Amino acid sequence: LERPTLSAQVARHLLALVTKEQLRPGDAVPSEIQIGLDLQVSRGSVREAYRTLAALGILEIEGGRKPRLR
Repeated sequence: LERPTLSAQVARHLLALVTKEQLRPGDAVPSEIQIGLDLQVSRGSVREAYRTLAALGILEIEGGRKPRLR
């Protein structure tokens, strides 16, 4: 049984957080740095997770702005 990649784990954590906090589209999610600190993972892994979620249409990432739910 292979373990999910670090970025997949980060993505899952973020989705769980969205559910727990009952965030709605347009709400900001924690920054890459914050999630990295919370989970003790590199920012690269977090960035990859955020990009994946953006590609799936879950997150909206614009340079210089906090990531938001779509």
